[in-house]
Amino acid sequence: MVSLEALVSFLSDVKGNLIRGLFDANVRDFLGKTEVNDAIRATLETLRDDENFWWLNNGVTIVASSIDQKGRRLALSEPLLVNGLQTSNVIFEFMTDTVVDEEVKKKRRSQIILMKIIVPPSEQVRDEIIKATNSQTNIPKPYLRGMDTVHRNIEDHLKAAGLYYERRKNQYKNMGKTRPTIVTLAEMAQALMAALLFRAGDARGRPNSLLKSDDDYQSLFSESYPLDAFKNVILAKRAIIKSFDKRISK
Repeated sequence: MVSLEALVSFLSDVKGNLIRGLFDANVRDFLGKTEVNDAIRATLETLRDDENFWWLNNGVTIVASSIDQKGRRLALSEPLLVNGLQTSNVIFEFMTDTVVDEEVKKKRRSQIILMKIIVPPSEQVRDEIIKATNSQTNIPKPYLRGMDTVHRNIEDHLKAAGLYYERRKNQYKNMGKTRPTIVTLAEMAQALMAALLFRAGDARGRPNSLLKSDDDYQSLFSESYPLDAFKNVILAKRAIIKSFDKRISK
């Protein structure tokens, strides 16, 4: 059981900014204003003195490679928050919002949230925990695919070309990256289907549903492909669209 003040401290870097890398094991980034997130914020705003926050929230789950306990303090190695991203982001925004009354913040700092910390015995178990916690809500399978190593490699490679591969929904949108610089997983899948499998109709009509097929997925996102192939396919696709748009405008 952890205080909200301790949670915010854990989520913050030395400058007080949110450490986004802690959420890297989630298939979605912060979704902003949704019905659930608005409800969490409303709870923080209106919580009565005879209520506890942890009664009204499921808490968060963290996986770590090791834990060192000294008294009531825990030192975590390689922590990743695998469940409770929306809750954590809402709490962080609320507690750092300059508009919120300081007296209200002061009362909330001592409120409690439940935190489950797991040290998996192997990377395989760790990956199973991550997939299980991300599968509890209705998430399209392509976004679960985004956790695979090949997508992490594509993400790193495209940055050198000034492109941001959004293997997690809203990942770079929330960081303020402009739309033309963002490459979504769906866009990459569409481009690969058309360029590698010559299935332009499927690419246009149902890329997400096609990615549910393990065979199709392996054909599109094989780790044996050079990373430049993914970059070049996207650049070619965008160049073709840009040329087509110019013709239409004439």
